[in-house]
Amino acid sequence: MNGLVASAEFWIGISLFVLAYEAYAVILVCRASAYSRSQKVAQVAMVLLLPLLGAVIAHWFATHGVSPLPQADRQFEPREVDGA
Repeated sequence: MNGLVASAEFWIGISLFVLAYEAYAVILVCRASAYSRSQKVAQVAMVLLLPLLGAVIAHWFATHGVSPLPQADRQFEPREVDGA
């Protein structure tokens, strides 16, 4: 079998692509501000346990699936309310 599918270079190239995409998905999940620490750990575990499918799902959720957590308003100054 001298075809493209049987060559070792083909499978090495596919493996390197999958590993690079998994690394990209892990970095994307770790940088996502919408996830808590435990959610990030679960997403990374999913990427590592389900190699290509987990990376695709984590990538989709990190870019489209969740909205970012609200940030604290740094200009807010609390005031006391009279008459309470």
